[in-house]
Amino acid sequence: MARINVERLALAREGFETRGESIVEWARKNQFHPDTVYAILGGRNKGSRGEGHHIAVALGLKPGPANSSVSKRD
Repeated sequence: MARINVERLALAREGFETRGESIVEWARKNQFHPDTVYAILGGRNKGSRGEGHHIAVALGLKPGPANSSVSKRD
């Protein structure tokens, strides 16, 4: 199982500031719960399964399935 890379995590956090996009705005746009996104970015959720995993994949922190959309959950 792939683990979240610390450097990628820092880049994901910086990306929000660079784009001028709030974490809540990104979470809602991608149909994720903002608290779970904050938990991933803060290292409190390792993104092993469920919504946390989908968020980690959408943020590019973990590899995802090769032929599926990761920004929206089914």
